[in-house]
Amino acid sequence: MSIPDEPNVSIHTTPNLYTVYILQSIPKPRSIYIGSSPDPIRRLRQHNGELKAGAYRTSRDNFRPWKQLCIIHGFPSKIAALQFEHALQHPYQTRHISVDKRVSTSKTNGISVHHKLGNVRLLISSTFFRKFDLKVCMLDPHARDIWVQNKFVINIENDWTFSDSILDYLRSYSLKKKNEIGIFEKTKERILQCPIDCALCEVPINYLEEQPDCSIGSKAELDSLLDGKKLPLIAMLSCQCQLLAHLTCWGNRSGVTSDSIIPKAIECPACSYSTNWIALVRNATKLREYMLKDIVK
Repeated sequence: MSIPDEPNVSIHTTPNLYTVYILQSIPKPRSIYIGSSPDPIRRLRQHNGELKAGAYRTSRDNFRPWKQLCIIHGFPSKIAALQFEHALQHPYQTRHISVDKRVSTSKTNGISVHHKLGNVRLLISSTFFRKFDLKVCMLDPHARDIWVQNKFVINIENDWTFSDSILDYLRSYSLKKKNEIGIFEKTKERILQCPIDCALCEVPINYLEEQPDCSIGSKAELDSLLDGKKLPLIAMLSCQCQLLAHLTCWGNRSGVTSDSIIPKAIECPACSYSTNWIALVRNATKLREYMLKDIVK
């Protein structure tokens, strides 16, 4: 029996939002829950019984309501978010935290908010997760104070912020994403309407030079298109120069260090503006999604 092609086809792109969150029981503050979701507002309502499909551990009435202490986001995929969630749930045994740095050494040790947030710091600065440039938003004043106190003195380079309301934070985040959509649309028009050379290798960017005769309706058709190398990943730096180049060319220009095969930052050759490599990759996958949205159904 053959497996039919999927009716809905999608090309990989960085999720607009996928969060790992930490909840605290209001009536029982020592009870902490860690989960993940692309919709943390809806998920909190599920945990509190306002909507169906909550989690068993948060379903007991004497533990409700729950509040969100913080969210972590910026993951390149759902899988990466689930890996972070699992590591945060098992900090005493995860390979992402070395034994000599652990603040939680057993399943029953390190259950306080100090420990939970300390583990967040350890994970976002770990070898695997630090390359994602993850963002942290504190959503509770007391949790924010604990985060700032940094009891275990774990320094990080990641951006973090505080918001009184997750709704306000996500509204601001959504506005930022809408502005990005406008940039992607204009860049798409620029690529399709005018002959453009890669700003670095000077090879013409002929994106989908041979347009498919019809819509792509199956995963097999999409894989064939990708294998044909007709969909190069193209990225534009977010400086005023607006230079377009193949993602591979940006990577080759970066001059990776001996301790990592992944570039950390890319500089514009015209104005020396620096862009985080992960941000550039995210923009490249998003741009490819917009280039394809009219033919992939």
